[in-house]
Amino acid sequence: MQIAAISAGGEDALRARPLTSVITCSFSPLEFKFMDTEVIIQAGKYKMPLHACSLPSAGGTAPLTTAGMVLMASAEILSMLTIAHVLAPGTPVIATPLMFTLDMKTGSALQSCPESLQAASMAIQLMKQGFGLPAHTYGSGSDTPDVDHQSMAERAMLSQTIALSGADILGGIGQLECATVFSPVQAVLDNEIGAMLRRFMLPPEISDTSLNWEEVSNIRTGGHFLDSTHTLELCRDQHMPDVFLRQGRDDYEKSGRRTAFEVARAKALALIKAAPEGGVLSVEQNTEIARVVAAGDAHIVAKNAAPGAVDVI
Repeated sequence: MQIAAISAGGEDALRARPLTSVITCSFSPLEFKFMDTEVIIQAGKYKMPLHACSLPSAGGTAPLTTAGMVLMASAEILSMLTIAHVLAPGTPVIATPLMFTLDMKTGSALQSCPESLQAASMAIQLMKQGFGLPAHTYGSGSDTPDVDHQSMAERAMLSQTIALSGADILGGIGQLECATVFSPVQAVLDNEIGAMLRRFMLPPEISDTSLNWEEVSNIRTGGHFLDSTHTLELCRDQHMPDVFLRQGRDDYEKSGRRTAFEVARAKALALIKAAPEGGVLSVEQNTEIARVVAAGDAHIVAKNAAPGAVDVI
């Protein structure tokens, strides 16, 4: 919180326009750690948006059924919402059900399997329609460890499902291997998917103008709409991809069969190289942040060295 305040230009500036948010997590099933309760209190102090996050794993820390897992997540999120209203009234709360399913064969946690997708969709709809809360969950991510065909297929299904369910925030950009790995290349590809989703979610206009009924009614045999005034007025409104390819076979072969992955990789490297070497903060801000971090490290070391030191649950 102090680092955020320094970056924003002071605590008052941070309260007036929060430049970040903070997450608090339940300890499934149905427990809360001292640390995460303290996060709620501090979020209220700084008027920082709070993601009330439940991370149940079906078959592990939650019932194996979709309905049972959604019930677990909802109970934990509503508990955190209640705690926030009691300990930090007025804190903006974002319902955040992050739904996982244990692979009963291996014990691995899965975020992009059909069961997790179904549970996330149901949980988001319940938070939005049942309780009127802004909602956030993984709208991207994969269970595979690499940027491959499986990754693109899983995250395409996940992102569209969650968007159609009404989520306000789709997290998980660039994540692989069930949220344990981050890939800059995958993040660029996810940005492309996100642009498609943003356009897809816009309701199409249904009007006399959009139907273009007059031209449709008067089209001649063998006619077309390439030179239509309607087409010329709207042709620049189409979604245009950034790294996804729309080239023909001949151009594809001439490029050496350069795929969207190679295009995304080149863009990711260019963005990394273009980043300011010293960051975007002033020397004074970086110095103050380093002081806060050093003090925090010293506090943790001293606490852990104390005889009988325990975390309070």
